[in-house]
Amino acid sequence: MWAIILTAAVATLATIGIIYPLKIIGDVGVASQDQITPLSSLSDTASTAEIKEAIVYVSQKYLVDESQLMQTIKCESGFRHAGVFGDKSEITGEFLAYGIAQFHKPTFDRYCAGSYYSAKDQLTCMAEMLKKGLGSNWTCWRRYFST
Repeated sequence: MWAIILTAAVATLATIGIIYPLKIIGDVGVASQDQITPLSSLSDTASTAEIKEAIVYVSQKYLVDESQLMQTIKCESGFRHAGVFGDKSEITGEFLAYGIAQFHKPTFDRYCAGSYYSAKDQLTCMAEMLKKGLGSNWTCWRRYFST
């Protein structure tokens, strides 16, 4: 008898949404999508330590050699992003490369998504390119890692 009363009470309360929540957010799903990572928190004016932490994260995420990513970025930009220009055109005198990965704009447009001026987007694209065997796009990568 008590089982019938208890079952009826639970069913009634469940129907009006008191016992069972309408949406369950656990360790997986909505809550984990907003997880803060070293890459997601990377600003364009990040410190060297923050950039190195993001490099470690990206190398693990994209399964690329951390030492290649680290050494290439050290050589290309000195672990800096905002206001870092390089590779001047001999004809126009304009800078051809920008940012943490020293992308040339046409190369970024060809291989990357996002903003050319974003440290996050440059770092992500560089990792994706290294994974695809496209490291030779960087002079520093060729200097240290080409055979």
